[in-house]
Amino acid sequence: MTLRIRTWIILAIASSAGGFFLSGCGSLSDKVLVRESAEGTVYLERLVTRGATARYSGPLKSFHASHPIVIAPEVIARILAGLQIEPASASPGPRTTGPVPIFSEQQTDFLAPSLARALAQAEPAQRVRFRVESGAAVTDGTIFVMRPVLHFTLLRYRSRPDLPDADLPLHKLVFLPEVALVREEPPQSWLVIEPDRPRLAVNYEQLAQLPVALTAAPPDHQAATGVARAQPDASAQDLQTMKDLIVKQAQELQALKTEVESLRRQLGEKEAGIQKLKPKKQPVPPAQEGTP
Repeated sequence: MTLRIRTWIILAIASSAGGFFLSGCGSLSDKVLVRESAEGTVYLERLVTRGATARYSGPLKSFHASHPIVIAPEVIARILAGLQIEPASASPGPRTTGPVPIFSEQQTDFLAPSLARALAQAEPAQRVRFRVESGAAVTDGTIFVMRPVLHFTLLRYRSRPDLPDADLPLHKLVFLPEVALVREEPPQSWLVIEPDRPRLAVNYEQLAQLPVALTAAPPDHQAATGVARAQPDASAQDLQTMKDLIVKQAQELQALKTEVESLRRQLGEKEAGIQKLKPKKQPVPPAQEGTP
């Protein structure tokens, strides 16, 4: 049997099993549907190691995320609302005055509970993939969790599904509030499945502790002025959070000082009491003359 025939048989078997090759990562993937509706589709995607590839210098390691994991839909909704996209200077098309939201309010309402449900039933070797539509345009992406960080990758943004989204790598992702943004690259290179796609990471536990702020722009992607107003509001909210923390620390420091002063007074009173209880030394009478 020639090598070409053997390769064809292997591909035919993989196709009949429902798998498909992931672009650029040399991995097989199978899908488990979580939710499908008129708004879009959410499903689980299993990543199985297939060995070395031309893109990587060594064999791929097994994908192992912190799944299954429970994250409240409200927290995921805040993440989706904070995700924005900004065209790079080299990208074609008209320039906007700032980043625009990736998801509309309707898309967020669909994705938040669906992604939460998917993460709760995902296995360590699976990531969550979603697809939402707006007319003939499609937005596609993936998420997975390495606690306490949620990793988001945008694979397609408002483009025709029958054409490659070649301009997407020229865009960059923005997240508000920035205090929850994780700027470090993933420690494991194998976590980056599509290195040419825009991605970012959010500390969802830290985000959940922050007060709800106006960080999402209006659903209309053309409302650039609304987006520009959302950024100062988010910065002001971050500043207020820092001020509240400083005030709390100052109050704790003052309470500590008061407690120290109280302990000093108590110690001084105890020392004074001890001095009072000590017996006084009797004076020694002078020796009389002639006394042997």
